[in-house]
Amino acid sequence: MSMTVREYPITTRARTGTLTVTEAPDQVRVMLKFDRYGVLGDEPELERELGRVLDQCARESRTIEPRPIVLESPDVGQRSLILGGKEQ
Repeated sequence: MSMTVREYPITTRARTGTLTVTEAPDQVRVMLKFDRYGVLGDEPELERELGRVLDQCARESRTIEPRPIVLESPDVGQRSLILGGKEQ
């Protein structure tokens, strides 16, 4: 199984971080690391930045079916599964 790993900078007015995207034919894993966590008032910016990268991953997909996205945030110990654009 072929995998591609890319890193994207994520910057808002309140935090900076890196989104590491590991793409496989059957899923996309994203790991999010920031210099600050919590409700910082930049959530709309954060949503736009993350959406930009995830939309790019969807456009670059070589598969017909949308792949599930597994979002991990190891610094806070959280994980989300996104199927068809909806968090599960």
